[in-house]
Amino acid sequence: MAIINDDEIFAGIHKFKLFRKEGNLFIDVYESLIGKPAHKFIAVPNLMLQESDKEYFGFGDTKADAIRDCLKKVRDVPIETIVPPETPSENDLTSDTSSNSKQRAKSSTSFWKSGGIFSRRKKEI
Repeated sequence: MAIINDDEIFAGIHKFKLFRKEGNLFIDVYESLIGKPAHKFIAVPNLMLQESDKEYFGFGDTKADAIRDCLKKVRDVPIETIVPPETPSENDLTSDTSSNSKQRAKSSTSFWKSGGIFSRRKKEI
């Protein structure tokens, strides 16, 4: 009997921090523990609550490969370009219920919007 559904991936998270003069950039490396993704590791730059666009994600079959791929993509790129500041919508400013807060948290992270990030097709690094 399977523990998770066939189309799901269960992942652990390794946390890293890149120190720069302009500020700190966090990089979370997701390690697939159960499931069959295209790559076992995905490195995702973020600023704690907001993640970068997919173009800055690092992919690899080892943690080191994913981190190396990510660092190559973010090198010499300003942090505010990697993770642009998010401007609140008018809806966010007028209503602050817990359901709206949960919706904003879910919608503000591009990683979760990136359906297929753990797709079974290999991607070129």
